[in-house]
Amino acid sequence: MNTEKRAKIYEEKKQRIFNAARELFYNLGFAETTMQEIARCANLGKGTLYGYFASKEDLFRELLHFDDARYHAHLTEILREDVNIRAKIIHLGDFNLAMLERQYRLLDDMRRYSIFPAAWKSPDCRKKEEIKSLLEKAVLQGMEEGEIDASLPVGAVAAALFGTLSFYCFWQVIFEKETPGAGEFDALNDIIFGGLAPRETPGKVIQE
Repeated sequence: MNTEKRAKIYEEKKQRIFNAARELFYNLGFAETTMQEIARCANLGKGTLYGYFASKEDLFRELLHFDDARYHAHLTEILREDVNIRAKIIHLGDFNLAMLERQYRLLDDMRRYSIFPAAWKSPDCRKKEEIKSLLEKAVLQGMEEGEIDASLPVGAVAAALFGTLSFYCFWQVIFEKETPGAGEFDALNDIIFGGLAPRETPGKVIQE
């Protein structure tokens, strides 16, 4: 077997492990999930599983790291969509709500057992800078299209949009433990964009 084929098989098995572990961690929680059950659900031998991950904690960390990368990739896709800024914010909100609802148990276990991926302790600044740049471009587009007051600082608007959206989604899922209705989310966007709407006297776009 050549090196390329061996590497492909290795990655395919690793993905099967991630998929099995994710479902078990979501449904049973970290404490109740065993390496034996993960191996069974991934249709692999327990020895093979330990060849990939030395412990359940290591697997949990790697899964969080993998899903964090997917999260940032999806945020980037949304911010690159050819739609206006309000539509992008709605898409970001829907995605964040779905992600938090899906991963609530996993995130709670991460806090409870103090298990954090190395990537979260040393965040990849390139990912964050890319998202920040794309969001600021969306804000500039909103200013050019008359949805946002052009006299406001671009960086501050981008931070306010993302911060408000993220906190709202977190509050609804973690504290209220419910998904907001479409009308409630629309109302939040009306409040946000009402406050950002152009004033009577147009100004100059301020970039930070």
